[in-house]
Amino acid sequence: MAAVFGWPNFLRRLQWPTIHRLLDLRNGQTVLDLGAGQMQYAILIARHDGAHVIAADLDLRMDRVDEARRNGVVPLRANGQALPLADGSVDRILMSSLLQMVPGPLQLLRECKRVLKPGGHVVLSVPNHYQFIPVLMKSFAAPVLCRLFGMPRTPGELIRHLNERFHVGGSQGYYSLNELTALLEASGFRIAEHKYAPGRFGSLLWELGVLGYVRFGNLAFHLLFFTYPFARLCDILVKSSVGSEHIVKVSPVDKH
Repeated sequence: MAAVFGWPNFLRRLQWPTIHRLLDLRNGQTVLDLGAGQMQYAILIARHDGAHVIAADLDLRMDRVDEARRNGVVPLRANGQALPLADGSVDRILMSSLLQMVPGPLQLLRECKRVLKPGGHVVLSVPNHYQFIPVLMKSFAAPVLCRLFGMPRTPGELIRHLNERFHVGGSQGYYSLNELTALLEASGFRIAEHKYAPGRFGSLLWELGVLGYVRFGNLAFHLLFFTYPFARLCDILVKSSVGSEHIVKVSPVDKH
C-alpha cells in the first residue's frame, strides 16, 4: 500500500518506470547504483531483475546496509570519482540525481566510462531548471508566497537558498538539455534517449512541495505521497515536453 502512495519518495517513485525501462536489464548482469543514497533503487533491482547490484555511496546508513545485504545488494562505501572497480566490470550504471551534487561531474562521468563494459550504458536523472517556481515568483502572488513560505524575495536568491538546503555541492545544480548534452559529450558519452520525469502535473506538485519544504521541512514532501496516484495517472495519459528532471540513457561514444 505504501508504494501506491509514492513511498518512500514521491519524485523517485514517479521516475522509476522510466528509469527501469531505460536500464533494460538482463538476468545476471552487474548493475552499479552510484550515489545510491538509501538504496531503494538498488533493492528494487536486486529483488525483481535477477541482477548483481553494487550500491556505492560515500555515506551508507548501517540500517539500510543490513536491509540491502538481505536483498542481495553489495553495499560499497566509495567515491564515485575514484571507484575501486576494475575497468569494464559493470553492465549498467544508474545515477539518480547525483551529477549536480559533485564538484567534478566530468571526472565522475569519465570514471563511469572506465568501469562500463563494452555495450553497456548509463541511466541518469538530473534536475532540470525549475519550470514553475520562476513563474510564481514573477506573479502578483509572489509577495504573499514569500511571506507565507518564508522565501527569499527574488528568483535568484531563492534558487541559491534551495541549493543550500538540498546540499548541492557542484558548480551547477540544474541543467538544461543543451547544458547536459555538452557535459556528456565532453566526457565521451552521447544521449541515446531522453525523457522528462515526472511530467507536467507531477513536476508542478513537486515544485510546490519544494516551496513547502522551505517553510515546513519534510512534512511538505510527506504530504505529496497522497497525490502520487493522480500524478502517476497523468504521466501515463499525458505525454509531456516539460518536467522537473531529465532522465537520460547515455552510451560511450567509443570504448578504448
